[in-house]
Amino acid sequence: MNIDVLKDKVFDVLVWILIIAFGLVTAYVTFEILNSQAEAEIQGYSFEGAFAGFIISSSVLASIYLQLRKSSNEVENLRAENRTLQRKLLRGTPVPWGSR
Repeated sequence: MNIDVLKDKVFDVLVWILIIAFGLVTAYVTFEILNSQAEAEIQGYSFEGAFAGFIISSSVLASIYLQLRKSSNEVENLRAENRTLQRKLLRGTPVPWGSR
């Protein structure tokens, strides 16, 4: 396995752990300390209280992370495509007479 792929997977796991931790901290602060109330319905299931806050805050954080990850992968894919096209262009260039 490539070391860069392993680093990416470890980074992804750490980010998901942080998203869950921040979701739990947000739910604790808003619903235990600040005595807030929340209600959410997702695909026919109803959630209330701190669990709804955890679901909402974790969903927002996960959405932001996935958007950032998608945009960073897009740039890397474009760079790889650029390198491939440069190699193809260099292979197709004519060689001047006398240099063979």
